[in-house]
Amino acid sequence: VKQYRRQADATATHLVRPLPVLCRTVAHLWTILDRPCTWLQAYNFLLDRTRAVRQDLQLQHDPTNCPYLRTSIDLYQQIARFHVLAGWRTPHAVGAGSEAEVRALAREAPFDAALNRHHLNNCLITLLDLYGRVRRGPSPDPTPLAHEAE
Repeated sequence: VKQYRRQADATATHLVRPLPVLCRTVAHLWTILDRPCTWLQAYNFLLDRTRAVRQDLQLQHDPTNCPYLRTSIDLYQQIARFHVLAGWRTPHAVGAGSEAEVRALAREAPFDAALNRHHLNNCLITLLDLYGRVRRGPSPDPTPLAHEAE
């Protein structure tokens, strides 16, 4: 599963995973939640990998392709739900366990609620843009997706 990396060169299209691979990747990512690890470990791993998925979606943006738009909507909806869950669950998960466990988790991978909200907001803004594009119908508009050029 590909890690997120800032793209200095958007021409590296050979590294961009196609939509079917992204769908399988996201389905696999949710299985991480069933593995024996702490919630914060799973959150930080999933945050990084879903960010890489969003980056790949942005790089292969095709506003003339209706199946692309619908698949992108499905993936963004799943990722947005993850951020909603994280915003609710993480404060509860951090408070669980002994005081020493909570301190160890905070040192290992602290949860940043503002960063989680930022990613959720980006997903929601992009979803609104995608919904509008589907409603208007495919067009040759090359405008990139809203708020995803991070």
